[in-house]
Amino acid sequence: MIWRQLTKRFLLIPSKCHYSISLYFTQTSKLPTMCKDEVIVVTGGSGFLGQHIVHLLQTQENSIKEIRIFDVKPYKKFLDHDDVKPVREIIGDICDPYEMKNALRGADAVIHIAGLVSFSTFPQFDEMNRINISGTKNVVTTCIEENVQRLIFCSTVDVVIGFDDIVNGTEETTTTPSKFLFPGYPESKHKAEQLVIRSNGTYLTNGQKLHTISLRPNVMYGEGDPFMITAALKSAKETFGWVIRVGDGSALFQKTYAGNVAWAFLKANEALRLNPDSVGGHFFFIPDETPIQNIFDSLHPYLTPAFSVFISFSAFLLFVALRDCPHEDT
Repeated sequence: MIWRQLTKRFLLIPSKCHYSISLYFTQTSKLPTMCKDEVIVVTGGSGFLGQHIVHLLQTQENSIKEIRIFDVKPYKKFLDHDDVKPVREIIGDICDPYEMKNALRGADAVIHIAGLVSFSTFPQFDEMNRINISGTKNVVTTCIEENVQRLIFCSTVDVVIGFDDIVNGTEETTTTPSKFLFPGYPESKHKAEQLVIRSNGTYLTNGQKLHTISLRPNVMYGEGDPFMITAALKSAKETFGWVIRVGDGSALFQKTYAGNVAWAFLKANEALRLNPDSVGGHFFFIPDETPIQNIFDSLHPYLTPAFSVFISFSAFLLFVALRDCPHEDT
């Protein structure tokens, strides 16, 4: 388990690295006991981050009456834990009002992870807008109708990534760029995040208030990772075992272990429960102590290096465009 590299309890402190919030977690850290057993809904609970959150709800949360996993795909557990707390699996679409009402009825908090990530040369713009924006709007609306008091939203660090370097950025100093580095996904997540943040303080049907928070994870790695390591290995297979290094290696980025990101969501739920007026309506970056590296150096533990071939970024984009260009089989 990669958790062993982090020896402190969870803290919110100024980061010396890239962003303003650092998270420290030990596997023995336990959340304080809730005043009552609660029902927690995890949208996208069958996916990469979702399963890490479910894992911690099972092993670290003290007072849970039921964990509800809401996803379009079945829940096939890939992390090692016993289901000591009741799990209710619901197959459904976050864009469907009826299915969301069924999932959220009687819930105390929603951890909203479900979303579509598309970084290909031809992103699925319409589907990302449907799932990431309209789906999130439906989640917010259903929280209000079903009197769910807490909503923790999974945003992304990509909502602040443009064409300028970010060094020692914080929530206060890092703004949304006029043009995102990648098309489609960041914009859809930014619009969804704004929906969540602006809904903080909205009155529920029963007269209580909805309290919301948004977390912005970095690129994640860990058990079940379908993105970073998997994509690198797939790319190497498509290029006959070669991984093409783009640039001279001076560009650095910060990745985060998925288990630590999951822990941040549990802590965010706790913070909304204990201090809703202090943290509600805010967003937070989620790094940890994983070393800041060039992305290709970070892949070395998973690949057998031969020698490196450096190409310019523009040449790389041309290669990707030609590779992903629609074609007919002959």
